[in-house]
Amino acid sequence: MVLFGDVANAKRLVGRPRLRFKDCAKRDMTEFNIDRRHWERLAKGRDEWRKSIYEGCHICDKTWLGVLASKKGYEGEG
Repeated sequence: MVLFGDVANAKRLVGRPRLRFKDCAKRDMTEFNIDRRHWERLAKGRDEWRKSIYEGCHICDKTWLGVLASKKGYEGEG
């Protein structure tokens, strides 16, 4: 009773749980088209890692600008 008493009366916060760093890193690697299973091997080579991050950033930016353009008629640099 003492062990589980606090949990039985605990209240949860409203909304979804906060994301962990690991969850955010996985999401970002997916958006940057980096294979999450082999990212450590890719990161060992600094030049390859920087290149994949740079390319992924451009892909993500183009996608985001496309979303903005479809929503508001936004015309950014292209």
